[in-house]
Amino acid sequence: MNKRLIAFALVLLIAVGGVFAALPDLDSSDDVTATLKAVLGPYFDHGFTNPVTLSDYQTGVVIGDGEDDDAFEVITPLTYKYKTNITGAFKITMDVSDFMGSGQNVKIEKVVLGNDVATPVEGVYTLFNISGGAGKKTGSTQISIYPVMTVTGKDHLGVTIEEGSSVNSVSTGTYTSTITISVSGS
Repeated sequence: MNKRLIAFALVLLIAVGGVFAALPDLDSSDDVTATLKAVLGPYFDHGFTNPVTLSDYQTGVVIGDGEDDDAFEVITPLTYKYKTNITGAFKITMDVSDFMGSGQNVKIEKVVLGNDVATPVEGVYTLFNISGGAGKKTGSTQISIYPVMTVTGKDHLGVTIEEGSSVNSVSTGTYTSTITISVSGS
């Protein structure tokens, strides 16, 4: 038993000796830090993910530069996100304008949320309808806007497409559609 005690003391001495071993000279640039943040009280962050920088909660994002990158030719889905700890119920809705430009407008054929064609209610799309309650709430959805390409059928609001309201029937120029996200208590 004495041999075991001596062996244990020897192992302990070697282990503790390593703690007091000399360290090489270190520069303060070798330091590492961590920042801890907390929010007291309610917060609500929302916005789009910038498709170029991939930064979240952006309030203004532009898709298409009007030259090489064209919103009529390539449908680029936008990602909308929110995060909050608000305890009350709220609703997040979206309004989409026609593509306006050159004194004409190009109607919107359809709006896709996630993988589903969305149906507006009185011209407005509901993205999220959040019931109240404590705790953190988050959500995100992909939004794709499809312009009317030819003069056939109806637009996303059920209005008949007329000559001069489709990509193939308007004059050349720059056209812009705006997506507006609104948050309200429900």
